[in-house]
Amino acid sequence: MYSFNILVVDDEIAADEISRRNFQTEIVPKESTCTFAGSSQEAEEQLSLSNNYDLILLDIVFPGQGASANREGLKLLERWKKQKRKEKVILMSAHTTHEQIENEQIFKASQNILGFFQKQAELDGLKNQIRVYWE
Repeated sequence: MYSFNILVVDDEIAADEISRRNFQTEIVPKESTCTFAGSSQEAEEQLSLSNNYDLILLDIVFPGQGASANREGLKLLERWKKQKRKEKVILMSAHTTHEQIENEQIFKASQNILGFFQKQAELDGLKNQIRVYWE
């Protein structure tokens, strides 16, 4: 059976063993393999090690390197777009609304984005979007 490879870029999930375990058992298909990155630097390192990710779940707001600590996820997405990366991306945030993300130019311009979900409020939607993409 095909193993679905997911890169999860989220500082809160990556830092907490229970959150990682819950994410793998409750959100993603059981046939999937998750790699967790807690920063943009870790995400870049994981992508340099493997080009075999089917999907990237990207938190929008997480600590960045140096002074850039707000919307580091969108900055990372912009870099990936310039690098012409092909992985599909689902954006997530606990601190951003649908209206806020739809106003972002990168969201409008990127064909790799499958959707956006608010982490706590829309976990079932996120789970369904991943399953639809996987199938």
